[in-house]
Amino acid sequence: LSTLFLLSSTVPLSLFTQVVVGGGDTLDLLLRLGLVYLSSGDQDGQWIVPLVHLFPLQIPQLPGTRDQHDLVNDMVFMTDLHPNVLSITSIPSGLDCPDEGAVMYIGPDSTALVHHLHASLVAFLNNCNLDRPVFRIIDVCCGSGVQALATLGTLDLLRNSRHELAAVNVEAVAVDVNQRALRFTEFNARLNRLKVTTLQSDLLADDAVTSIEEIIGRGESNKFDILLANPPFIPTPNLVSDDAALSLRETNPIANN
Repeated sequence: LSTLFLLSSTVPLSLFTQVVVGGGDTLDLLLRLGLVYLSSGDQDGQWIVPLVHLFPLQIPQLPGTRDQHDLVNDMVFMTDLHPNVLSITSIPSGLDCPDEGAVMYIGPDSTALVHHLHASLVAFLNNCNLDRPVFRIIDVCCGSGVQALATLGTLDLLRNSRHELAAVNVEAVAVDVNQRALRFTEFNARLNRLKVTTLQSDLLADDAVTSIEEIIGRGESNKFDILLANPPFIPTPNLVSDDAALSLRETNPIANN
């Protein structure tokens, strides 16, 4: 399983059924969950190909907190593989969600945002009024949920360092138009022993704000304290190549803004 999901490498079907606990039953489960698919057979037999990737992410000790080297948070996230891999496959989806697409892989931009927030969070919180019952986070275009969950993981470190936030209840809402992304977010929350509320909503729709208000309510006390967003950088039609998209990004002033 480490070969499949950590190294993102294929495994011979014959080897998998011999060495993995459960053998064929485990394979059937992975297939039903849409985590792997079987390649067409060749002279060496069929291969099991991963559709998803496990991404380890460590949240280090926060600057300005007490000096304890054990104050780190080791997290793991599951999401789809790089689109160059997924372009030659298809994403299995439930009968009620026929139009699901691949969920963005965790790349350098994702980790850069996590580290930027990590570096500035303590100073931000020191300027906040934490005399309240709830501290709210919202992650729009959440994908695998890495931003919301990494923020919750960082806030957990503050609780362990006896920060005044320890007395405040923290809530997180993750929003995406793709139901597969929300399932990844819910899975990753459980994987890291965190809680998050997911909401399927098109942020370009007229009722997007109304849908969010239905989850958390209205009023001054229900506003969000941290807004996280890592949306697609530029809309690229399916028929436009990577080279064309790069050229547009470099030359189009609208795209650059």
